[in-house]
Amino acid sequence: MTAVQPAVLFGPVAVRILLGEVAARFRNETGEAVELRLDLNPAVAERIRGGEAYDLGITNPEHAAPLFADGLAAPESHRPLGAAPLAVARRSGTGGEVAREAAALADLLRGAASVGYTAPGTSGKTFLAALARLGMEGASDPRFRPMGGGEPAAATAAGETELAVAPLTTVLSYPGLELAGVFPEAVVPAIRMSMFLAPGAADARPAAARLQDFLADPALDPWLEARGLHRFALD
Repeated sequence: MTAVQPAVLFGPVAVRILLGEVAARFRNETGEAVELRLDLNPAVAERIRGGEAYDLGITNPEHAAPLFADGLAAPESHRPLGAAPLAVARRSGTGGEVAREAAALADLLRGAASVGYTAPGTSGKTFLAALARLGMEGASDPRFRPMGGGEPAAATAAGETELAVAPLTTVLSYPGLELAGVFPEAVVPAIRMSMFLAPGAADARPAAARLQDFLADPALDPWLEARGLHRFALD
């Protein structure tokens, strides 16, 4: 008998831990396995455009839109997953208040010896926009260190940088980190992530459609919010 292939979920590293937990819950409840493939939000779309196979994709809506236009994703399947505020992390045990207002965030960042951020990811672009809104230097300030995917959190947890900037989903789930700040919408919008099926997947891979329904179920909302992700409405 031919083995049933798992549904391939291709999504962002910003929700790596969350998606792993969802995949385990989905398998426990349905008996259907999920294969996770992960990359930075922009790279998810780039790799799909490059021909990488997937069943259910997750990335930022602005990266998903060209995939619909070019027939690389099913537009009728487009649904919101959630939005993660941009956050600041410090090493666990450091202690201190959590900055949630613009002035407090500016003080936190100005007082740090080093701040890592993911340069090629959506969070890096969002961080540089936040610095501009706060009236601070961006890429030209040597204290702000551009890094690759997953590196800012790892560097701060290891004590190599004082602070890391990442989506709240990453900060809340990464071992060795604690929350130091959360950027409010008045400074910079939360990072939105939406989901979509590959063309024909709804019929050819019904497990992928069931997984998308599972992720979209309002009953999951409190669980997502506890992990730094809140629902939003697609434009």
